[in-house]
Amino acid sequence: NNNKISNLLNLFHLKGKIDIHNFNVKNSTRNQINFLDFSFANNDVSNGKFDGLIRFDGYVNLNATADSANANQVYKYLPLVISKDVRNWVKNAVISGNGSNVKFKMKGNINNFPFRNIGNSETENNEIFYISADVKNGELHYANNWLPIKNIAANLEFFGIGMRIVSNSANILKTQISNTSIEIPDFLTFDEQLLIKGNANGETNEFLEFLKYGDLAKKIDNVIEKIKLKATNNNATADLKLDLKLPLRNFNNVKILGEVNIKNNNLQLLPNFLPIMKNVSANLTFTENSVYSDNIVGELLE
Repeated sequence: NNNKISNLLNLFHLKGKIDIHNFNVKNSTRNQINFLDFSFANNDVSNGKFDGLIRFDGYVNLNATADSANANQVYKYLPLVISKDVRNWVKNAVISGNGSNVKFKMKGNINNFPFRNIGNSETENNEIFYISADVKNGELHYANNWLPIKNIAANLEFFGIGMRIVSNSANILKTQISNTSIEIPDFLTFDEQLLIKGNANGETNEFLEFLKYGDLAKKIDNVIEKIKLKATNNNATADLKLDLKLPLRNFNNVKILGEVNIKNNNLQLLPNFLPIMKNVSANLTFTENSVYSDNIVGELLE
């Protein structure tokens, strides 16, 4: 059904054995195609293998693996029941990445597609749609005028009606981020949400640059730039916790909750007007509307 599956089988090279046979179910004849020892490859995927069956009543059971794949081409193989907005986001957001250990599984009656399985577990009706790959050297531009995430090492999953990227290693600017999840939990809702959660540790000034960039800076009224806040000691570090909710159809309605935890930093604001604050510890909280702190400890000396 091309209206649902897209071009999953539109591959450059396809080789294997096909077995077509008839069988009787409740006094009616059913036709079934078995795919045996198939291999496939194209410019996007290498050393692919698959087997399975398709019945003419709509039931499918297909399994595939591949040694490698280009992550920035995954949008081509997404089912067409996924909205155009989501498919365009995947196309524009996933800039690069080397995929390996690629797995695909689809089981169930295509007339019931999309299946609502979570992760790689089957539904109560024994249905599943699942694509996964390990990704290295990934780059994600999740929204215009936001700093991209680079050097991603992650597991990428498309399942049922959602997608998820789980990463333990990536960078925003020079900052190392970890324990990061990027998820669209439901492709079929009209108001698709992109959810990003992560932790980071790095130089304080790198985090301040993050708060001064693009749409986030506009949201918080460019406050970091206005007060000229910066760390003056070379070993100044901080921790960041970030929780973003970005509606794919309207990024202006982003919801942000973040926290920068600063310890033993020397900070300067409004240079040539106020002295440097030394040994500063603070929790700097920011939302889509504000930046504030109710816990700042340090020494203010001439």
